[in-house]
Amino acid sequence: MAWSGNHPTSEIRLVAASADDRARIELALEHAESHVARMQCSPATQHLKNVLASCRRTLAGWGASPPTGDELDALRDRVMQTLQVARTTSPTLRLRRLA
Repeated sequence: MAWSGNHPTSEIRLVAASADDRARIELALEHAESHVARMQCSPATQHLKNVLASCRRTLAGWGASPPTGDELDALRDRVMQTLQVARTTSPTLRLRRLA
C-alpha cells in the first residue's frame, strides 16, 4: 500500500496525541534528571541515571517509528516511577530569601 500526502483523520489524531504524550514524558524526564543531579554519587544514583538515559534513547527512537499504545504506557510508567524515586531521595533545595 502506497502512502500519499493525505492521512485519514484517525491517524492525524494519533500523531497529535503522541506529540502531547511525548511532551509530557520529556517534561517528567527533565524533572527526574534535575532531582537525580542533586543526589550524591552512589550505585543507586548511577542506576537512576542509567534508567533515565535509557528512557531518553527510547524517546529519541520514536522519531524513526511512532510508539504503540503499550510502548507509550510502559515508557510513561517507567519515567513516572523513576521521578517518584528521585523526588523522595534527592536533597531538597532551599529557596533564598531576599533581604
